[in-house]
Amino acid sequence: MPLAPLRAQRSPARAGSFLAGGRLRDLTATAPVLIAEVVSPSSEKEDLGAKAEGYVRLPSLSAYLVLAQDAPKTRVWLRGTRGFPRKPKVIAGFDAAIAIASFDIALPLAEIYAGFA
Repeated sequence: MPLAPLRAQRSPARAGSFLAGGRLRDLTATAPVLIAEVVSPSSEKEDLGAKAEGYVRLPSLSAYLVLAQDAPKTRVWLRGTRGFPRKPKVIAGFDAAIAIASFDIALPLAEIYAGFA
């Protein structure tokens, strides 16, 4: 199922909730626990800077994933006992996986980027 396009917006409350489909007003996430975002090289600076800083301030958020559009690479912020780290963990390569212990899951990049050449 293809993802619906996400309109550019600055509201962290709406981020990551576009997977549900429907009208934009129906997509507001009031307490997201995981936000995953695919970024292009042209928006990377904004997405990894001010936008990320805003998202990791959300009290409900446990994980923020920023996936590259052009390579099997993701930057991962995971909330720990002292909150989020200042810098993300970089996970790259088809043999790597994103482990999110608080959800008891591992997301293999090979599956996320299946069909990527």
